[in-house]
Amino acid sequence: MDDQTLLREFAAGRSEAAFAALVERYVNLVWSAARRQVRDHALAEDIASAVFQILAHKAGALPAGTILSGWLLRTTRFVAANALRHETRRRHREEAAMNTLLHRSESDAAWERIAPLLDEALVQLCDRDRDALALRYFDQRSFREIGQTLGITDDTAQKRVTRALDKLRAYFEQHGAKVPAAILATALAGNCVQAAPVGLAATVTTAAASVLTGATLSSLAQTAIEAIAWLRFKTLLWRGAAALVTVTAVVWLASPPANSMPETALAPGGTTGKQRPSAPPAKSSSATASATAVPAANQFVFRVLDASSNSPLANVALMLVEITDYPRRRTNHFTTDRTGIARLPRPSVEVTNWNYRLEVSRDGYVPKYVSWSFAQGDLFAEFPREHTTRLERGTEIGGVVTGELNESVAGALVVFNVYSTSPLDGKERERLTWMGSYHTEVTDVQGRWRCNHVPTNFGVVNFRLVHPDYREATYYTEAPENPTSRKPSVAKSALAEQRAVMMLQPGIVVAGQVVNEAGQPLANAKVTQDHFFVKRGSSVLTDGQGRFSFRNAVLGRLNLTIAAAGYAPTNHLFQVQPANNEFRYVLPPGRELRGRVLDETGEPVADARITTGPSRHNTQTIEWTGRSDAKGRFEWLAAPAYQEAYIVTANGFSTQTNLPLIADGTEQFITLRRQGAGSPKSARFAGRVTDAETGQPLKRFEVFTARPRVYVGPGSQASRLREFGDLALAASGSAGHYNFLMDGVPQFLTEVRAEGYLPARTTNTWGQDASETLNFTLRKAAPVRGVVRSPTGEPVARVTVVLATERTLLPLEGGGRLALSTFKPQNGAFTTTADDGTFSLNPQLNPQWLVAVHPSGIAELRMGAARADYALELQPWGRIEGELRLGTNSTEGLAVKLHSPQWVINPDHAVSPFGRAKAQSEGRFAFEFVPPGEHSVSFEPDIPVSIGLSPESHTVRVTVRPGATAQVRLGGAGRAVVGRVTAEGLERKVKWRQDVHRLTSVREYPKEINTYPSSRDFATREAFAAAVNQINQRRQEFERSPAGRAAQLNRREYVLLFNPDGGFRVDDVLPGAYNLFIGPRATATNQFLPHGPTLGSVAKTVVVPEADSVTASIPVDLGVLELKPTPQVKK
Repeated sequence: MDDQTLLREFAAGRSEAAFAALVERYVNLVWSAARRQVRDHALAEDIASAVFQILAHKAGALPAGTILSGWLLRTTRFVAANALRHETRRRHREEAAMNTLLHRSESDAAWERIAPLLDEALVQLCDRDRDALALRYFDQRSFREIGQTLGITDDTAQKRVTRALDKLRAYFEQHGAKVPAAILATALAGNCVQAAPVGLAATVTTAAASVLTGATLSSLAQTAIEAIAWLRFKTLLWRGAAALVTVTAVVWLASPPANSMPETALAPGGTTGKQRPSAPPAKSSSATASATAVPAANQFVFRVLDASSNSPLANVALMLVEITDYPRRRTNHFTTDRTGIARLPRPSVEVTNWNYRLEVSRDGYVPKYVSWSFAQGDLFAEFPREHTTRLERGTEIGGVVTGELNESVAGALVVFNVYSTSPLDGKERERLTWMGSYHTEVTDVQGRWRCNHVPTNFGVVNFRLVHPDYREATYYTEAPENPTSRKPSVAKSALAEQRAVMMLQPGIVVAGQVVNEAGQPLANAKVTQDHFFVKRGSSVLTDGQGRFSFRNAVLGRLNLTIAAAGYAPTNHLFQVQPANNEFRYVLPPGRELRGRVLDETGEPVADARITTGPSRHNTQTIEWTGRSDAKGRFEWLAAPAYQEAYIVTANGFSTQTNLPLIADGTEQFITLRRQGAGSPKSARFAGRVTDAETGQPLKRFEVFTARPRVYVGPGSQASRLREFGDLALAASGSAGHYNFLMDGVPQFLTEVRAEGYLPARTTNTWGQDASETLNFTLRKAAPVRGVVRSPTGEPVARVTVVLATERTLLPLEGGGRLALSTFKPQNGAFTTTADDGTFSLNPQLNPQWLVAVHPSGIAELRMGAARADYALELQPWGRIEGELRLGTNSTEGLAVKLHSPQWVINPDHAVSPFGRAKAQSEGRFAFEFVPPGEHSVSFEPDIPVSIGLSPESHTVRVTVRPGATAQVRLGGAGRAVVGRVTAEGLERKVKWRQDVHRLTSVREYPKEINTYPSSRDFATREAFAAAVNQINQRRQEFERSPAGRAAQLNRREYVLLFNPDGGFRVDDVLPGAYNLFIGPRATATNQFLPHGPTLGSVAKTVVVPEADSVTASIPVDLGVLELKPTPQVKK
């Protein structure tokens, strides 16, 4: 029933069912509006209860046609305003709420600015505009539904909402909260209505129902009713007073005063009677700035100037984020005055990992971050008294988003992304805000969007399009500064001219119903796609019938995480089909997870943060965060029944990760170690960087560091150290000096780089002193220069040239481009050729390859003796066509993978081809832009990939020649191998499909190293181990030899495809002897491990005989195989 019917039924017969339906429908709206204004959960619940009591009191007096959502918003505003006047604890509660605001996006930050003003702004609108916004953003109605409710057309409804949004935005701007038009609609749609606390609807209904029995209204409700009545009286009084003033003014103007004098008569002092005294001369901007820029003891003066004119910039938005009690942070907003100055609070107390970061933004200017922090090597005691920054004027870009039928797509999110290191992790004092999802625009009713604050080199930006009714898409920019050529793309010039067209395709509908074990629907359950818990548009709430739907799904695997208050969260993985993707999900009751956090002495740790940890694929699969109380205790009454890994953090303590806690109701104890107690402390490293010949300090240089890297190899029993991890910028030095902080490791690698010098690298160890000194001398070195030409000798412009080091294997991406988004400092250096095909690169340590990549071809040159100039000639790309056949089954839609041969330990090429293709009709597939050389093509079954366990099957080796097409065929010959595995010795269920089980051809070595010796033939264990190591070393030498590589060409490998019951099958196995190995593993509980321990194994030799016309279609049946449990996991 609609609102009016329910109101009439309640007013006429006092139907509690009708009123309960209204409460259920609007409790989220009212509670969200109240919470925005008072910023306190408990007080918001009281306000919500009072509002519905007022509704119960006045239900019969509401005029016909009242838009209930608009009336409720207005009433909530009155009740909240009245409550705030009497709520002395508001300031403390607001402070507590601010401290919980972690990891906010730009849109969320905009919401924080407008949320306190929203409800007052809505009250200032006329009823028509307020009702339109309420229906659109609070009731989540479509324009068609709004038109039907208001009795207008769809287009008129759309225009009314747009005009109301403009008025709302103007109100915010007048009150110091300027929000770009593109973000306002997104902020309203995503944040206006949030889920009210569980049980609030029942509490509100009970309180309102008491009004029907003659009970006294709550104080909030009674006071609000009186305030509304008084407001109406004041309105009438002011209208009468205004009428009286108008009449008086008319009478006064009609008759001039008796003592009036001519306008030309001189007043005393020689001025005319109408002339006003002149104002004192205004000070210049520079004088004003200097006069007002003296900071108080507890103030930090932050000045913003225009970079081109050096004039002060007013109304610049400053978002200040401070670490107050690590990892908690506090966010505040400020604005510069007409002199370009904002007086900010100085950080007063040095806390762990202190950070003081400002986001500086103004419409029409390029935003930036300015920060001081512990991680940047700043000293807290040396925090400046003032700072001046300059903003560059932005470039305006724009375009239009359409559907596949060229229809305009309104309300689409255009999310700006730059694939680079996050500026939040940067060491520079000032840096651009560029990172993943760093800015969002929203299309208008014509599908158009614009942004006027991107830098001139915006070609590196890509645009992710998000809309609830369309598939997500990403468009890349075609620009000189963007060496990639991913598709789809838009030209930089089209963006600059605001005519870039980006198209969205309709999504696939995924729907369902969430119920409990009794079959009852669960309202307000949160359903999230693919674990994107904080990504906008990835989560929805179920309605009153427990139903939900997504309309933007794509074909393939999709995980839905479902959580509801009081029930255990669950994950459901399924394959999205073109249609009929509707399911019923049953949530089990939640289990009790209880624990206590203590320090080493057994004392409780208060306010520790307990969160669910990542899974084996480094993904957080369920969402929950708790806090310990004053006694260190915490609880989660809706935890899943299975064991989950958790992370526990507390200020001043080392973090505990991957804690396997079980929700069985018992109290589990967690011990945190205080920082510095037996663990490496932070140290400040500083030093000088000088020229090796002159001894003079270098003007500019960069310092990179790398930590030791832990690698877990396939089958390894423990972690082992392998080199160092990725280089990361630690400091930008100047005038020969640098400093940075390093913590947590006793050994690390440092590399210093400067333009025109050979880098210097060293491995450092330190004795955990508070400070260390590292000095470097750099030697001048000539750049690596050369030219890139086509096969016919013409120079080629815009070619990506890489000087690669020994640590590099360069991956390709689509369109014949290098995947430079994954390029890291330790990989070397890269540049782009000029119009005449020339290039120049800074020298690198241990250069191995000089590589040139362009859509027209590729060149690879192994570095030898240094030359004055290098000439690279591009070879045309090759191509691979093939066919995938597996038994008699259709292979359409199955994945085929292009990759480097697995046996290549020292590759003959620096560029690694990698790509995936989907088999089309009759199993046909093709790979474009393949570099000449020897490669592998494999069938890739749909099995989760773990580290070192790539599911590559039916692999074929192929040699690709420049400009030619190579033909391959996967499968299509041989016999099927079938069988079934039982695991009766295990109590836990085996997930057969989560691991890769193989059938591998028997490897033949030369006779002298084909078998291992017996330990009985040796007098000592050490002698036996030495003999085995010697055989292993000779085997590796053989595999690198021409004979060994030829043997690898004949090596075959097949992946077994399992059913849930342990049955398996693999088609088209060629005749020969094979090693069968089946080894299911437990789910990992450590995020750094690819999997848990092996549960058991089956290992045997299998012979697949030659087939004739009779036996070719008969599978080789291995029968029932028994899994031998690993001893430690039998139980």
